[in-house]
Amino acid sequence: MLVFLSVSVLPVFGNSVVSLFDGNDSLTGWSGDDSCFVVSDGKLRLQAPPDGKVSCLSFPSSSVDDAQWQLSVRMDFNPSGSNCARFYLCSDSPSLRDSLNGYFLQMGNASDQILLYRQSCTSVKKIAAGAEGRLNRDSLCFSVRVSRSRLGEWHVFSKMQDEPDFQEECSAVDSVWKSSFFCGLYCRYTSTRRDAFWFDSLLVEGAAFVDAQPPLLKNVVRTDSLVKFYFSEKIDGKYLSCEVDGLPLSVSWNGVFSELTLHFLSSMEKGKRYAFRLLGVKDVAGNAMPDTVLYMGVPERCMPSDLIINEVLFYPSEGGADYVELYNRSGKVLDVSTLRLATYRSDGSSYSAKKIGEMQLFPSEYMLLTSDVENVCSSYSCTEDAVSVKMDKLPNYGNEKGCVVLMDKDSSLIDDFCYTSSMHNELLKDKRGVSLERVSPDGNDWMSASETAGYGTPGYANSVRLTEVDEVRLETDVCYPYQDDSGMLRIYYSFSTGGYVANISIYNVNGICVRSLANNLYLSSQGSLRWDGRDNNGAVVPVAPYVILLEANNSQGDVVRRSFVCVVSW
Repeated sequence: MLVFLSVSVLPVFGNSVVSLFDGNDSLTGWSGDDSCFVVSDGKLRLQAPPDGKVSCLSFPSSSVDDAQWQLSVRMDFNPSGSNCARFYLCSDSPSLRDSLNGYFLQMGNASDQILLYRQSCTSVKKIAAGAEGRLNRDSLCFSVRVSRSRLGEWHVFSKMQDEPDFQEECSAVDSVWKSSFFCGLYCRYTSTRRDAFWFDSLLVEGAAFVDAQPPLLKNVVRTDSLVKFYFSEKIDGKYLSCEVDGLPLSVSWNGVFSELTLHFLSSMEKGKRYAFRLLGVKDVAGNAMPDTVLYMGVPERCMPSDLIINEVLFYPSEGGADYVELYNRSGKVLDVSTLRLATYRSDGSSYSAKKIGEMQLFPSEYMLLTSDVENVCSSYSCTEDAVSVKMDKLPNYGNEKGCVVLMDKDSSLIDDFCYTSSMHNELLKDKRGVSLERVSPDGNDWMSASETAGYGTPGYANSVRLTEVDEVRLETDVCYPYQDDSGMLRIYYSFSTGGYVANISIYNVNGICVRSLANNLYLSSQGSLRWDGRDNNGAVVPVAPYVILLEANNSQGDVVRRSFVCVVSW
C-alpha cells in the first residue's frame, strides 16, 4: 500500500506527519491536473491525454526550515529536456505550471543530471547540479532526498535501485525564498512518454518559516498608462488600498501576488505631480509595510535650459565624495533616463559619460548625484525628501579645475559648468569640503556655499540664492535663557547680494561686550542666528537690556550695519 505524506507544522515542535493519500484511488487534498494521474499498482502514475505536454499536482506544505524531502521515481525511458520530472520542494502557489516563487529538483536534461533550481515568477536559475550522465539509462528507478537548513544550506542525494546507499549529488547555499505554502510534482513529456512516469514514497518533513519581517517595495516601473510595484514577497491583496490624486484606476496582480499593476483610466495632465498612495500593504503572515507615497507625472524630454547644474562639490574633505546637484527650472516633469553626466577633454570634446538612471524630476525639484549618498548625507544636512541618485561612478572632476557636463544620450548639450578653485570665496582658508553653488537659476554666477549651511546644500535650495531686498531683523526682542530652544533670541537676515561675512557682538548697558556671537562668519544669503542668553564663558547673563551690533561685508564692497536692543528675561 502506497502512502503519500505531507507535513502539518505544529507551533512548538515544528513538524509532524499526516497521511495525504490513502491508496484508494483518492487524491484528497491535492490540486492540479488530477485527471492526468491514476493510482496503478499502488503507485501514482501519469496517464495524460495525447495532446498534453505538462501535468502537475500540488499539495499544501509549509516545510522549509531544517526540512527534508524524499521521493521515489520510475521513468520507463531515458530522460531528456523534453521528457523530465520536477519535484517542487517549496512554492508560494499551487499552480506549478505558472508564475511562482520557490525551489524544485529537476530529474533529467540534455546532460542526464539531477539539478536544483530556484524559480522567481517565470524565471528559473540553476543553483546546483549533480554529475553528468547520472540518469543516462534506458529506464530508471531511483530515489532522491533533499535537505535544507534554516540558513539555506541545501544538500541533494540520490540512490539508484541497484545501489545500496544514497550518495550526494550536489550542494548549495541559497535563501532567497524563505517560506513555503505548497509542494508537488511536475511532468514534462512528449506524446510517447505520457504514461511512463511513476512516483512513490513521497515524504516531506520540517518546520515552517516564521515570518516576522514586513514586505519591502523592491522596484517601481512607471509609464504613461500604468505604474507597476514589485514587492519582496507575496502580498495579501484583501488589505491593500490604492489612492491616486484625481485619477480613476483599475488594479491587477500577477499570479503570485508579488507584482501590483495600476492602470490609469484617464490621462494625466502634463507638468502635474500625482501622488500614489499604497495603504494597508501586508504579507500573508500579516506583517504590515509602512504606508507609502510615490509621485509620478507625464514625462517629457529634457531640453537645454530645462535642467541646470546647480551645485558642485569637486574637492571633498578627506574620506568624502564628490557630488553634483541638478535643478529642474522648467514647468515639465522631466525624464532623466536619457541623460548622461560627463566632462570635457582639453580639446573641448566630451568623454567619460555616465548614465544617471531611470528617474522623473518634477518642476522646482533638486536631484543629488553621487557615488556615495550615505557619505554625502552624513557630512551635509540632506533633507528627508531629497531626490538622491547613487551612481556607480562620477566622471573625474579635478580638485583645482574641471568641467561638469550634462548631456542627452545623443550628446546634445543640456548644461555645462567649468570651474576653478579660485572661484571660491577668497576669505576661505580651506576649500576642501566646500561646494560651489549657483546664485540664481536664471544666471551663471557662482559662489562658495555658506559656513552657516555647513558649506554644502546637496538636494535642496542653495545657501547663496539671493532675495530681492536686504533685511536684518529680530524675530523677537526678548531672550528667555531658562526655557528650551523656543526661548532663544533669533536674528533673521536676507541679502540681495551674496558672499557676506559677518561679525556680531552683544553689549551690556555699560558698553562691555559680553558675547561675540559671530567672528568673520560666512553667511548664507538668508537664514538666522540664535543667542541663548549666555556670555562668552557659558554663563547666563543678568536680566537686563542688551545691544546687538551686526556688521557684514562682501568682496564687492557692500556693507550692512544694524543695531538692535533686546531684553534678557526669566
